Amino acid sequence: MAAAPDDLCTVAELKSWLPNQGNNDDVTLQSLISNASLQILQYIDRPHILSSVLGALTENYDGNDSDRLLPRNFPIISVSSVSIDGVVIPAATTPTTAGYLWDGRRILLRGFRFCRGVQNIQLSYAAGYPSVPIDLKQAAIEAFALTYRQRVRIGGAVISVKIDDSAVQQLQQRLAGLAPRVVAQVYKALQPLIYQSLQTAVPKYFAGSAGKGGSSDLLTSRSGNLLNSVLQSIELKTDGQSLTVSIGSDLPYARIHEYGGYTGRKGPFKKKEGRRPYIRPRPYLRPAINDLQQALPDLLEQAIQQVQVSE
Repeated sequence: MAAAPDDLCTVAELKSWLPNQGNNDDVTLQSLISNASLQILQYIDRPHILSSVLGALTENYDGNDSDRLLPRNFPIISVSSVSIDGVVIPAATTPTTAGYLWDGRRILLRGFRFCRGVQNIQLSYAAGYPSVPIDLKQAAIEAFALTYRQRVRIGGAVISVKIDDSAVQQLQQRLAGLAPRVVAQVYKALQPLIYQSLQTAVPKYFAGSAGKGGSSDLLTSRSGNLLNSVLQSIELKTDGQSLTVSIGSDLPYARIHEYGGYTGRKGPFKKKEGRRPYIRPRPYLRPAINDLQQALPDLLEQAIQQVQVSE
């Protein structure tokens, strides 16, 4: 599927928010971007926002008996003509002459009015953004990434582990003497450090070997799907005063590897001695979170130092 003209981001930009995302699912990502971008633009009542897509515009409006009018599309780039009841209004060439003038959002009249009527105003103009505004693009990327991560949660098994409240309380106690502005900056600096720590901690618990002499206490990563799903699930949230960190997996077999349990059908079995196989627990989420919690004090000090240096 090719990129659409109204896409709010590219596949490469979205994949930057999906760690360890290869090229195997690019078609799905592109479809998500194009369809979700269309939904967002429809929701904000802006079918198109880019000047390259909008092109030259000629539109009719109802006169409102005012000296100003808000066109449907913005920001306004240029205005080529304004007519009222078929009468062409000249452009105001000086700050004091009569005619039309415009800013990024409005078309204004000096010495004239948009006479009341039905579709009696005709505007020819150009409008739109040269590229997707950075705030809208970032919001779209985060929403698309979350949607992609949760795509299998409908009817699927979900397992998630987060840091303990006691660990969060220790952070808050350490930051208690700092100004709220500084605390918010520290939490912001702490997030990439936590992310990097989990990126290092999680793979340690997938280092088991299926060969002779391998560690039976660790998972053996064959396809890498479970490991990648955990790395992609890393979620950090902060309101500037507190912090939430969680990891998990949407794969249906994620829970049984973490906690252990019986697999297969419950029976009856063809053979008398038939029974369900038991998979013993080989935790990978809780140990990784425990590693993070032990590292949090040092990570917090690093974040504080970064903020102090930048002050």
